[in-house]
Amino acid sequence: MKQIALFLLLFTWVSTTFAQGENDTPYQTKKFSNTGLNLVKVKTSGGAIRVEGGSNEGITAELYVKPNSWPSNLSEQAIEDRLKGYDIVMKIEGETLILSALRKKELSNDWKTTLSIGFRVKCPAQLNTDLLTSGGSINLSNLDARQHFVTSGGSIHLYKVSGHSEGQTSGGSIHVEQSGGDIDIATSGGSVHADRVKGLIKLVTSGGSVHLNDIDGTLEAATSGGSIRGENLSGKADLRTAGSSINLLNIKASLKAVTAAGSITVEIAEMGGYLELSASAGSVRVDLPMQKGLNLDLHGDSVNMDTSNFSGTNRNGDLVGTLNGGGVPVKIWADSGRISVY
Repeated sequence: MKQIALFLLLFTWVSTTFAQGENDTPYQTKKFSNTGLNLVKVKTSGGAIRVEGGSNEGITAELYVKPNSWPSNLSEQAIEDRLKGYDIVMKIEGETLILSALRKKELSNDWKTTLSIGFRVKCPAQLNTDLLTSGGSINLSNLDARQHFVTSGGSIHLYKVSGHSEGQTSGGSIHVEQSGGDIDIATSGGSVHADRVKGLIKLVTSGGSVHLNDIDGTLEAATSGGSIRGENLSGKADLRTAGSSINLLNIKASLKAVTAAGSITVEIAEMGGYLELSASAGSVRVDLPMQKGLNLDLHGDSVNMDTSNFSGTNRNGDLVGTLNGGGVPVKIWADSGRISVY
């Protein structure tokens, strides 16, 4: 038990060393002219990467160094000794600013002398980025260009980022806020949070939940095991979960929502071009603008709906026909559940 407790203590301590904070002091700072530069390329074997756009005075690159093993209070000399085991690069090659901190191959297996080395870059908003870290988080803000980023274990944060953003994390969460453009981000295990996002958006997680708010554009969001919650969606949305429920409010989008195991609850404020809902093992409840013309194709164990202005067939859980003379196509399947339309 003592060994387990010690391991958990060390794991918790190590996990907190990956991200440099706003008030941390950089180990080294270099300034570069952005004249002729097109790309910022950052690669580190364990620390966090933060890129902040909006600078009109060239580029500032900051190097952050922290112990990545016990003890946590290394002297400056001890840190310098450990840094000898790394190849540190901070330079310009052609149109690219290169920042890298990689463990020397002959010392790569000696975890007792490792460091968490991260970078923070302040640059013009229009620079492209190519970012890679083996374990730290990636933070991007106030950028308007092409962003490519990968982390093996940390979280991904985008704030006021536009242009083209493509990235992945093997285990961390995804946070996208006040951003737009073409966004394609995936995580193998963390949750997804998107708030006030516009554009062409693809967000995928293999195991976490998905939270969506104020999304306008073409949205594709999927999770292999978590729930999906959304509010204020406009444009077009394709939402899928393999293992939990879907709950959506104030939807003004063309919507397709599919779950393989949970229920679906949807509030439609304005009809889009179509509505498709499918629950393989749960019920479906949907609030529709019942005064609108709709083409209905509903199939479940049973269907509960006011049929005053309905024309068609309604028997044995199958309701097919038109409402108010027909219009927007509405298809709902609940293979082993009840369908309720209000």
